[in-house]
Amino acid sequence: MMSTFEDEGNAWVFHLSEIAQHLGTTYQLYIMKKKNDNIECVSLDTHIIFLISTIARHLWERKSYLNGYLITYIELYYSYFIEIYFIYNYLHNCEKISYEILSLKNKIYESWFFLIFVTLILSLFFNVGYDEKFFNTDIFISFHIFSDSVSLIPQIPLLYKEGDIGALSRVYLLFIAISRIIRIIFWFIPDQALDYFLYLIIADIIHTVVLIILIIIFVISKKRFLLPLTDLEPKRKET
Repeated sequence: MMSTFEDEGNAWVFHLSEIAQHLGTTYQLYIMKKKNDNIECVSLDTHIIFLISTIARHLWERKSYLNGYLITYIELYYSYFIEIYFIYNYLHNCEKISYEILSLKNKIYESWFFLIFVTLILSLFFNVGYDEKFFNTDIFISFHIFSDSVSLIPQIPLLYKEGDIGALSRVYLLFIAISRIIRIIFWFIPDQALDYFLYLIIADIIHTVVLIILIIIFVISKKRFLLPLTDLEPKRKET
């Protein structure tokens, strides 16, 4: 890609936004292991999208200048480990595995395979290298950012329909919010970012809007306004 990524300081900011998201997933996994009988409110589709998005970014970074930085390898393999372990742990503890994998509980436009298909099509036409060559490695970084922007969409109807936050953690949402703030800062560090990356910036803004909607639904479900720094959800009452 262009100069936005071709600076070591900017690269660190980009990876910090990814690491913040991974830390949130790590904490969410911890909460799920504590509440393994109440994980239905956590969207598996979201983390399948995260994993596929990581694979796409890996394919791009192999051909980019980021391939030489230690932070790239640390962040990338941390992402692989936590997302794969998250999905494994979810499937191991969920009684309705087939429904969750195929998203049969959700409408088609809420499922991971539909969202991945849409973002793949978009990334073919909206990438920095499109003007020079139709098939190019910049497709992968566009796909990564586009797929991340829709990754939380399956979580919204699931949380709304369940009417309960279950094992969904507010700290997880807090870390994703921190990730979004860092990413927005990242886009406005370099000069001419709006000229080259407007569609990627729009994708990250959409991601932020989806997160805000999810937080609002979460807060309404909890009947609280603020997101505290510690997870204090009441334990599920036994019937």
